[in-house]
Amino acid sequence: MILQALAMCFSYNAGLTFSILESSGKTLLVFQEWFKFMNNFSKDFEYRRNIFGLCAIVKTPENQIP
Repeated sequence: MILQALAMCFSYNAGLTFSILESSGKTLLVFQEWFKFMNNFSKDFEYRRNIFGLCAIVKTPENQIP
């Protein structure tokens, strides 16, 4: 559920989410765990949340991505 909440944070405001993760030094850890647990999502709403989060990251301007 925590990874799904982070995915929704990225879909809401990816730039702010990146800046919060970077300020605490957890960006790499979050993405490692997110991709490690990608196969554990089993319900449609879980897939949807992750897709929305990843799409928001792809659409984020380059100057806001660490």
